[in-house]
Amino acid sequence: MAQIETTIKLELVAAKLTWLDLFKTAGMRKRAFLAMMIGLFTQWSGNTLISYYFFTILATVGITDPKTKQGINLGKEAWALINAVTIALFITRFKRRRMYLLCTTCMLIVYVSWTTCQGIYVEAEKKHKIDPSFPLNKTAGSMAIFFIFLYSPAYNIGFNSLTYTYLVELFPYAERTRGLAFFQFFGRGAAFFATFVNPIGLDKISWRWLLVYCCWVLFEIVVIYFFFPETYNRTLEELSFCKFTLACGLGTVLIFQQCLRVRIWLTSRSLQWRNRSMQIQQILRGRMKRQCMLRKEQMLRKSKEKGHGKAF
Repeated sequence: MAQIETTIKLELVAAKLTWLDLFKTAGMRKRAFLAMMIGLFTQWSGNTLISYYFFTILATVGITDPKTKQGINLGKEAWALINAVTIALFITRFKRRRMYLLCTTCMLIVYVSWTTCQGIYVEAEKKHKIDPSFPLNKTAGSMAIFFIFLYSPAYNIGFNSLTYTYLVELFPYAERTRGLAFFQFFGRGAAFFATFVNPIGLDKISWRWLLVYCCWVLFEIVVIYFFFPETYNRTLEELSFCKFTLACGLGTVLIFQQCLRVRIWLTSRSLQWRNRSMQIQQILRGRMKRQCMLRKEQMLRKSKEKGHGKAF
């Protein structure tokens, strides 16, 4: 009953907070900044380019047959499903910041390699059109597709499997829903922007558009290295008052105090019940001892009476 009452009090305290509380203190402003960055990173890391314009990319590297395109696309999606599920099952056992750095570093390596291979193929194709004797570099086109397949596990290490886990750990209870909504706002906006800008970039500057993503992923590494805090192996209460977010707002302080009161109350109640059970055990033991003594006395009396009877 006490836990239900405390939960209702926490909900009432959280209901009094507004969107302005998301930006009131330095700690909350940094949380909002991280949510904004994660929202942008999840959609501007080159994943929208592969998701929506994969067939255009295949045509760029010389694959124009519809059946071949469908087969490669099916293989890519099946591979993405397998590695996404596998990574999601064990990735939470590792440190968050380290996994984000590994994710972005792998994506940068993949994108640089992919850009290089696609650029080699496209430039060779241009020369082949001018001079048919100049050979096409089909190996570079095949390697470009290979690196596109490698992009999926690189992205899933961080931005697919850790995003919501990290955000839940990042925001305190009172501001968690607003923080997730803030993240969704920038994520959806970034996806909308990327969906309509990618075809323009591919049409105007061809494979050089991938260089934009190489630079952006490098920027992601810098932001994660300098601004992302480590939240692994800490309780949500500890994260609400960790060093990088020392000022957490009045609502979070009140909620934290209520949680402490509940813990203290439960501890005191458990101690009371323990003491009470010990007292009951002592009383029962005393009663058992008295009963044993009475039985011994009765047996002694009976034995004495029998002895007197025989002597008489």
